[in-house]
This record gives sequence, C-alpha cells and structure tokens, in this order.
Amino acid sequence: MATAYLNLWNTGALAGALSHTYYNDAMGAIDRLGRGLYEARVQGAVSGWRLPAAAGVSRITQGKGLVGPQLLVTTASATISGLQNGTNYIHVVAAASAGWAGGIAAKARTTSAPLLNTDGTSSGIILGKVTRNALTGVTAGSADSTLRQPAYSYRWHKQTETVSLTAGPTTATSVAMYWSTKVGCPTIERIPSGTTSQVLRCDTLTASGAVLHLYNKNSNAAYTLNKTLTIRGFIW
Repeated sequence: MATAYLNLWNTGALAGALSHTYYNDAMGAIDRLGRGLYEARVQGAVSGWRLPAAAGVSRITQGKGLVGPQLLVTTASATISGLQNGTNYIHVVAAASAGWAGGIAAKARTTSAPLLNTDGTSSGIILGKVTRNALTGVTAGSADSTLRQPAYSYRWHKQTETVSLTAGPTTATSVAMYWSTKVGCPTIERIPSGTTSQVLRCDTLTASGAVLHLYNKNSNAAYTLNKTLTIRGFIW
C-alpha cells in the first residue's frame, strides 16, 4: 500500500523488504521535504535552547528547532564550544549525524554572521550572545537573546475587501476599514478609482485595516465609490 500524502509504497510483497526503487523514492521524498523547509526560510528555534544565565555555565538548554532543512531535537543540554573572553555570539548548527539523530552543535563566535551547517550549503541559526570572563567563565546575567532567531509559523495570504465611500459635491470623506482577516505586512495591490472621483490616499495601514480617503471632483452631485481592494500579506 502507499502512504496517504506522498503516495510512497511502505510495504513489500509477503512482508518482504521494500525494493531498491521504492526505497530510493522514499529517500528522495524525504530530502525534498527538507529542501522545502529550507527554501521557505522558516528556520529558527521553536522551544528551549536557552542561553546560560548563571556564572560559569557554558551550556544551552535542551530544545528543538528548524536548522537549515531539518527539524532538530535535543533532550539534554549542549556544551557551547569555542567560547572566548569578551562577547560571544552563540550559534546552533546541525551536527554531522543530524539527518538521522537530530543532534546539534552549539558554537560560540565573535561575529553574528551566519555559520554554515555541515552540509556546506544551508546556514545555522543564532540564539543571541553572552559575555565570558577569563576567571569565572560566562558572566551571570550577560545573556542577550534579542538576536534569537525564532521559527515563525505563517503562510502567504490574499483576500479582497469591499470599499464603499460617498462624498458630496467637491468634498472629501474618509472611512476606517477593517480587514476581515488580520494580515501581517499588508500590501494593497492597487488603489481603485472612479470616473469622477479618486481615492486620494490610503494611510494608517496596519495588520487590522487602514483609513481610505475619497475626494469627489463632481461639483453637481454626490459620488459613491464601490470597489474591491486586494490585500496581500501573511497570516499566522
């Protein structure tokens, strides 16, 4: 029989082993899934992997996250290698056995520049920085996680909204619009306009909505603009 999502054969005839063709197909699909994560650039820490807080401690806590194209999970704290005196940026990279064991390597560097994983192609993630003293080791309370790279769960989103504004003769009006779905980093695809009026501007653009302004150039009668806006962004 085949798996539900990838249509891969997971049984052999008479309970035998999978053929080399089915096995290679399965390995190719797994590799493709990992490549998809990497291309989507959603990598980062999901939970745990916290920097040391106490003096002299040179380990990060257990945790999990997406590093390059793979999900890595540790069930014990990991020693930070390469600590030097002064400021150290703490990176997490995939261990050589990460593909089948899910392990990591925590490395200290004097720069926050990306550090390559063992595959030589994808990069590791950064957890932040700590300060180290030659006599006492990592300084208590020096951990700074403002550079921590979290794994965001989001997807791109497109939606349309109906605009309806009425302005009297040669007058302007405005309306506060609220999107039907909250949209991160919203972008309005285009500003609609009518034959005798136009939306002068769209301001106060937020994830929840915006303020639209209409000016009616017709000096004889009121004008109502009924159009749709296309909003693009992402949701989480």
